[in-house]
Amino acid sequence: MTLKKLNYLFASWPFFFLILFLADCIAQQEAGRERDFTYQNGILLIKVYIWGEVESPGEYEVPENTDILELISKAEGPTGHANLSKVKITRRLNATTNSAKLAHYEKENSSKVFKKEIIEVNIKKILNKKEFYDTVPILQPNDVVRIPKNTWSKWETVIRVVSQLAIVAQVWYWYSRAD
Repeated sequence: MTLKKLNYLFASWPFFFLILFLADCIAQQEAGRERDFTYQNGILLIKVYIWGEVESPGEYEVPENTDILELISKAEGPTGHANLSKVKITRRLNATTNSAKLAHYEKENSSKVFKKEIIEVNIKKILNKKEFYDTVPILQPNDVVRIPKNTWSKWETVIRVVSQLAIVAQVWYWYSRAD
């Protein structure tokens, strides 16, 4: 071996150790990654998420075949500002999901990284029917349920801001008149 090759070899050894260290970190991360489901007492539990106008939003582990109404109940119910007629479920598409939907999605959205399906649910309509259990969507692992605010809550915010501005204007008026 020439002296030039030996110098190159000794100069590049930290790079090789860095590569080995990064490969080990990635392997540990893959091994420690959480699953989308767990078994507890022989029951399959899946992770789902609920956001928006519920009393306790967050991540929940629920039994397989849990429907959206059960998840809302587990999250302590909707708030007074919930718009139950426009609830959305965001679901990731994968190979086990309806392959026709996935193929259509890939054709239409080839530039997107994540493939998802958004399901709109009218909870008000479901609850007003006498036999509603056939139309209630069953949740799947990693579903995200979002319950938006109703129109009144938006108006309430506008009214609150306008009233605070009126108070400031009134104080300014009385202050400027005192001089």
